[in-house]
Amino acid sequence: MGTGSAGSQSGWLQSAVTDTRLVRLPPFQLVGMPVQQIKMFKGVDSELPELERQINRWIRKTGVRVLAVHGNLANQDGSGAGPMSSFAAGHVLVIVHFEVDKPEAES
Repeated sequence: MGTGSAGSQSGWLQSAVTDTRLVRLPPFQLVGMPVQQIKMFKGVDSELPELERQINRWIRKTGVRVLAVHGNLANQDGSGAGPMSSFAAGHVLVIVHFEVDKPEAES
């Protein structure tokens, strides 16, 4: 029974592989599959409302599906600011993780 069933399984596997090859698509041809990408926005923390408008405008214009938004604030040292200023503007980086039906052109 052991050798007979192993032989029949082997024949079945060969048949399954042959059948699969008949319907195999060419490599990398993913029709209708969404693609995940990121877009980075940068600005300064003293101009956050403008950065928010820019990001929201881009989302509306492109119609992407936003999956997540991440941000980072890198504080500047106060040495460049005048004596009356206790805080200097920091750099803001916002990363939008999104999904599209076809990828954006590489830049």
